[in-house]
Amino acid sequence: MSRFILIDQSIVDIGGHHYEYAQHVLSAAKAAGYTPVLAAHREFKDTGAPWKVFPAYRLGFWKRMSKATVGERLAKTYTNLYHRFFVLKTRLFFSQLGFLWVVRNNAIEYLRWHPFDSAFKIGYAAALAVIFLPIRALFRILAAIVPFRGFFRQIWETAWTTMRGALGLLFESLSSGGTLHDWRFQRRKAKMFAADTLDLLRALKPEAGDLIFIPTLGVPEMVGLTEVWDRYQDSMRPSYHLLFRRNLYDGREWQYGDQDELMTPLRNAFLAFRSRLSSARVFFYTDTEELTKQHERVSSLPFHTCPIPHTESPSLRVASPAKPLQLVYLGDARAEKGYHYFPALVEDLRRDFLATGRVEFKIQSNYNIPKGESEAVVARCLLQGVGGDGVTLFLEPLPSEQYRSVLREADLLILPYDRDNYYARSSGVLIEALTAGIPVVAPAASWLGRQFADSVYEYRNRLLQTREEDVVPARRHQLWQQSGTGKSWYLGASREMHFGGEDRSAQSWINVPRDTGYLWIRMDLDSAEEGHAVLLNVTGHDRSGRKCEESSDILAPGYASTQVVGLVPVGPQTTKVLVSLRHAFADVELTVTNFEIGFLLQNEGDAPLPLSAVGAGYTDVGNLSAAVREVLAHYDHYRDTAMDNAPAAYDFHNAGRLVSMLSTQASTRESTGAKQETGMAKTVAARVSA
Repeated sequence: MSRFILIDQSIVDIGGHHYEYAQHVLSAAKAAGYTPVLAAHREFKDTGAPWKVFPAYRLGFWKRMSKATVGERLAKTYTNLYHRFFVLKTRLFFSQLGFLWVVRNNAIEYLRWHPFDSAFKIGYAAALAVIFLPIRALFRILAAIVPFRGFFRQIWETAWTTMRGALGLLFESLSSGGTLHDWRFQRRKAKMFAADTLDLLRALKPEAGDLIFIPTLGVPEMVGLTEVWDRYQDSMRPSYHLLFRRNLYDGREWQYGDQDELMTPLRNAFLAFRSRLSSARVFFYTDTEELTKQHERVSSLPFHTCPIPHTESPSLRVASPAKPLQLVYLGDARAEKGYHYFPALVEDLRRDFLATGRVEFKIQSNYNIPKGESEAVVARCLLQGVGGDGVTLFLEPLPSEQYRSVLREADLLILPYDRDNYYARSSGVLIEALTAGIPVVAPAASWLGRQFADSVYEYRNRLLQTREEDVVPARRHQLWQQSGTGKSWYLGASREMHFGGEDRSAQSWINVPRDTGYLWIRMDLDSAEEGHAVLLNVTGHDRSGRKCEESSDILAPGYASTQVVGLVPVGPQTTKVLVSLRHAFADVELTVTNFEIGFLLQNEGDAPLPLSAVGAGYTDVGNLSAAVREVLAHYDHYRDTAMDNAPAAYDFHNAGRLVSMLSTQASTRESTGAKQETGMAKTVAARVSA
């Protein structure tokens, strides 16, 4: 029976994200007929895992998992000594002696303005003056009679500058944040990964048909594999499946060109790796479409987008009216995950929701590094101050069972992640929530927001269709202006519009019909595949011309279509709105087609309509609380639409589909290679017979 060998050098125990990932994949591999094998970190304790475990690796993927080298220990010792020296110097400076040193050149002025009962007694000053002043005078006399003082001073300054430069270079090479140290660590990481993998494969004795899956790796591990293939011929027999889950570029597609030069080392590494793939069967993957584009751009290798496997089959979710809704955050307390926004969110919801017992917060709060990031430390202290008042903090990493229990009981998952950091990167907990039918709050126009954007636009389109009698389109020849130039034009029958770039936004004043409840807008964003998005701002004015409300939304396409649909509430006092459209993230010109805008009427006394479905995407962190309130105000709707969306999400994101994709890729290459070998044999035979 063929083996499915999963290598994750970051797994140190049963529990945590990495082990959950491996557990789902290996279980699916076993169900598919493979013999599952797990290769983990050497610190892994096998406490009854249902498959064979090889604790083979000395280094994890993350640098913090590795043991300190001699250089790192020396650098840490130097840092501790310097810290103690700094504390001693500070205490001395702010002591009585330090103050007298500060006023040494103005002692008479100090005595003139301070009485004899001063906190700094005259006796100390007099004693120090008797000792210090003659000594200083003597040194000045000796220094004055030394010849060539400037010459000796120049020698000293040059020697000191040279010594400081050498010491700085040494510290840079030893410092954990230094470039040389990082280079040395990556080189060491590649060699140790190669050595550990070589020992592993020699112990396993891989055969043709075996499948090796490495879901957590970077370029050092990839380079290490080539050394394994060179040194151990039998390592070429199985197929290798490499999953890259970290972003290479910052920002969005139109910003990649400015960073291409920085990608040269990575491009060279992929080029060197590709040149050694003549006989090895290697397949490349990421877990988002955006990461696939990035890696194909740098490597010129074919990448496939694979599912996120650690999901559960969706089950019906029904909120108990007697139980508070569980607002949950799962993951490390990190700044890039927006953990530091929770104190303000909790405080904003306190009066209306926490104090009334309508909601409870459950927030995972363990640090990702030993002492925590500064933002996370401050935020956790603030949250601990309100602990027990409807707020539960988990200060340690959650065991697998507790993690799953908290997720199953969640009614709303809040993910205030950094939009730019997670434009291309994935979030496993978001997929877990979507496949479980849990509503979510996440930043719009990020990878997270894009996962449910299609459901949002489908809901808004369906709403406009079902309430067609209440839909009032704006007049076709609506006047628009460019904010930068003052240029004006009528939309006309083409329904095509340009905005952004140097001309900034396109704006239009539109009169609001009576009984209006919402403004809607619909358009096709033709350049959606490049990561572009539209920022919609709607400012309402009352009959007297005063601004009475303001709303905004970021419209970024999902995966199914380039069409985006906006829906913004309009208050009863609003008689005219200023609609503004611009690029959401840069001064880049956009072209939109099939542009439509209008109003949705709402009878007086009717309940407000939900603005979204499955989840709520917010424009910026200032609107995070408003997004949470939106979901809570229409919770039954969001729960039902999330449940409707769950089967489709699980249909793609499940471990069985991942294993099937990997095995299909391997078998396709094998059959193609077999056909090529058969064809070559027939050609040779024909030539011999001829």
